[in-house]
Amino acid sequence: QELVENPSVLLNEDPPDKVDNTVYLMYYTDDRCTNFGALKGILENSPTPFPVVNSTLVDGNGTESTISCELSLACLLNPNGSTCSSLPKSGTSTLTYETVDNTKRICYGEETGDDCTHVVNSTTCKKSDHFPGCYTTQVSALDLMQNPSYYITPPKPVSYPLEKTFYAVFYDTEGRCYGSAIAAEGGVAGDTIDLQRGTSEEENCAAECSCLLDPFSNECFFQTKGLIDTSTFFVNYTEDNSLLVCDGSNPAIGLPVCTVDPPVCQENNVYPSCTVSIFTGPELVAVPNVLQNIKPPKEVGKSAYLVFYNDPVCLEFGAMRGVVLDTYNYFPKVDDLFFYTCQDKLACLINPQGSACKSLAQSQSGAMAYFTMGTNEDGGQQLMRCMVDTEECVPIDSEECFASELYPGCYARVVWGPDLLAQPIRYITPPTDSPTAYPSASPSSMPSDSPSVSFAPTMSSSATRRSLGYDIVSCLLCGICSYLLLL
Repeated sequence: QELVENPSVLLNEDPPDKVDNTVYLMYYTDDRCTNFGALKGILENSPTPFPVVNSTLVDGNGTESTISCELSLACLLNPNGSTCSSLPKSGTSTLTYETVDNTKRICYGEETGDDCTHVVNSTTCKKSDHFPGCYTTQVSALDLMQNPSYYITPPKPVSYPLEKTFYAVFYDTEGRCYGSAIAAEGGVAGDTIDLQRGTSEEENCAAECSCLLDPFSNECFFQTKGLIDTSTFFVNYTEDNSLLVCDGSNPAIGLPVCTVDPPVCQENNVYPSCTVSIFTGPELVAVPNVLQNIKPPKEVGKSAYLVFYNDPVCLEFGAMRGVVLDTYNYFPKVDDLFFYTCQDKLACLINPQGSACKSLAQSQSGAMAYFTMGTNEDGGQQLMRCMVDTEECVPIDSEECFASELYPGCYARVVWGPDLLAQPIRYITPPTDSPTAYPSASPSSMPSDSPSVSFAPTMSSSATRRSLGYDIVSCLLCGICSYLLLL
């Protein structure tokens, strides 16, 4: 307790180099590694056995109780002590601190190399395999001594779980609300968002939604003729967990500015040729087919979606963001701090200019990129990702699950707009087996004026993100009806 109250007792701003042969195992009582529990130092190349404590304790009367993280850490601090001896254990595991190719790592197991995925100073908070209820990270002695407060009393992080995200799904009013999705964009509850209005003389919802995905794209400029006309939106939860949606443009069409749990398929004045429904992040995961449109209009072919996941095999949906092809997009980079989860960092994907993103510690650098349609080796059209700083364009396979450099701990896919709408379940709630059982849209199947190769994108700050209306029961009923009608 005294160490937590005054972590500076560990401070040494100029420690001798020799201490670098020690690594400290840091244990915490919460899954974000912010509530300090205990620490233990181990020497390099010195295998150290640790007991593996069971998660439950049975007393003399046969009553079972859960062993707390704090209690189990007695076996970290003093494996031979009386407290540790009284706890049930399933065996021991050997930990070895080693340096390989300039990478400092912890190996678990009797033999070196058994499990060496625990990299020192990796800023990853992992569940402990030895002490039930505890979470751990590893830090070099140099880093711990130079900044003990950071590891003993880490700052309490903000949290942006999936439940705090929402998605506005816009539909073509000429069709049924479900089965006619045109575009979707997300937001973080509590963020105020400015949306650029999109109006089309042809009353084309897909054309208007170019302003939803990117207000600075050429497609949006053609709709607005360069006129800046924004409307303010705000989405948050009420005290009874209802969804409050405020649309500053509603009075123009006779609707109140703010509505609690607005109906599905509601008209709106921002993209007047569309109707809109709001879904929370968990609702979108539960019913991904609210995004479905098997035969979207050609304008949808000018969009792509960045879909991010919390796991390395791209199964656990985290967030998504739509972009307009051939338009620069800036992506801020979030600092790789162990108390931020992947889901937290995705607040900066959804709304880079929002208050939620600004509350996260951001690196000075980000990435400027754009997406375009190129030509593959077979002469067909292929979605490409181009980095502005290197002017390098690489083909994209929407089945490829890659690690994100901007949001460490996250993984992503890039999906062409028509592919996402054709089979949203394939990307929002992928099956655990191979997703190739689902057919995808093909660029060659789109109308002939779908996006062609272009390496002269327009500049976009991608500063605005979106919101608007939901009712999960109605959503399910409408989705079933739409499916039956399609049959």
